Amino acid sequence: GQSFPDYPTWNLIIQSMSYMDDIFCEFVFEGNTADEQSLRQYFRALSRDILRRALNFIIDDLDDPFCFDEPEKCEEVCPDNEDCNILQGVIIQALVRFNDRDIITESHRIWYNCAQQRGCDQYCNGCSGPNITDSRIQFVTEDVLQAMISAVLTYDSSEDNIDEIFNRTYPFVNIEQQTYILNALGSLYFSESLTTKALEFIDSDAVSPNQKVNAYVTMKQCSARETLWNFLTEGEYPTRWDNLFTGGSGLFSDVPLTQLPDTFASTSRYENISAFFAENPARVNEGTARRVNQTLESVSVRATWKVSSESTLQEYLRQYIVDQDSRGLKVWEIILVTLACCGGLILMVVAFWGISRPTDSDRMVYYMSMKRQKKMRRKSSQGAPAALTSSLGHSLDRSLRTNSTQQPNDHNVDLTEATPGSSNNANILEEEVVQQINTNGNGNGNGAKSGDMEMSNQQGGYGATEAFNYSRLKEDDEQTS
Repeated sequence: GQSFPDYPTWNLIIQSMSYMDDIFCEFVFEGNTADEQSLRQYFRALSRDILRRALNFIIDDLDDPFCFDEPEKCEEVCPDNEDCNILQGVIIQALVRFNDRDIITESHRIWYNCAQQRGCDQYCNGCSGPNITDSRIQFVTEDVLQAMISAVLTYDSSEDNIDEIFNRTYPFVNIEQQTYILNALGSLYFSESLTTKALEFIDSDAVSPNQKVNAYVTMKQCSARETLWNFLTEGEYPTRWDNLFTGGSGLFSDVPLTQLPDTFASTSRYENISAFFAENPARVNEGTARRVNQTLESVSVRATWKVSSESTLQEYLRQYIVDQDSRGLKVWEIILVTLACCGGLILMVVAFWGISRPTDSDRMVYYMSMKRQKKMRRKSSQGAPAALTSSLGHSLDRSLRTNSTQQPNDHNVDLTEATPGSSNNANILEEEVVQQINTNGNGNGNGAKSGDMEMSNQQGGYGATEAFNYSRLKEDDEQTS
């Protein structure tokens, strides 16, 4: 609508979301199965979507949630001294708790901007903390400063950010902004080591005694409550908790200390808390006896609700995430996806062509292989007649020797009617046979020689006076290959 979100209403909604998130954080201490982790992540995704819609009514641009780049536009949307300014800080603080990375990254960028740091050289080196004027950080408004400090601490799990806040910021600001810093320490729940460092800082002399209890109370956020409770209650009596309870660390500090473990949500922790208060009567006084019962009741109710609602919420939140992911694409998204697919296909074709195309070496190997095959076919086609000629030549020599020694001179030998397979091989028409017969004859050898040789040349067989035409044979082989 056109009106601003109502601050009291949305503050109650955010408290309810934090309440449920604390219950789901109990899964970290229990089985922490895949379904339990997904339930917690689904709920946080839903919370981020709802809160970002509300924040969009208060500021001009969601990309500038702290109104840092263009503060005048935010003033047009939400004038000064309006509840919407307070609601802006509350919503951003909740978004940081629910791990909104856009908010966290933007706060980190603003905080470590060279223009907002003191003591930096021209290359932004040697910075010694944020700019502080009159003991105050002034580059963002007071309404969002605590949320920004929470986001800076949540940026990553390194110790750089916590050192920046504890050593280069906290000692130089006034007590009001020191309170902002102490209230932001609960955002360190994601790292047990950083949580322990924050608890040790609160326990040190750097924090005044009247601020310690409130600082501890802000640390019972999500999974940090486990580290907090163990830090204060471990050891023999008196523990740190006992010293704070009886040492007068602040006005009415006994009540918040008694309610410190009320965000747990398991029956095992219920028994542990009950045993702690029953162990020593000095841990309960007239003003806190009822608070002990309320704390135990809160733990029991949360544990019961977690068990009874887990399956239903799992189904609902899973369907919500599916519906969000399956929403229709915009035109520019469709165009972008299409271009990406076409580009990927083109790259795949180019890569396949680059891998599979033959190289010069491949072409040379193929050429030599084909040349070798052609040469082998040519040799095989020429080798068979040569072998046959050699074999018949040996048979002819034996026949000549036999005829010259055993056969009488016969002028009537008919060489044109040779009988295959005869014992004297007289049917073989060879030039040497004709010459032998004519030499042993009596005058008609020339006629027989010319006739027989003419017949032999015409047949082109063995005994012909002209050799085989091997050039013709080579051309035939090339044509067939």
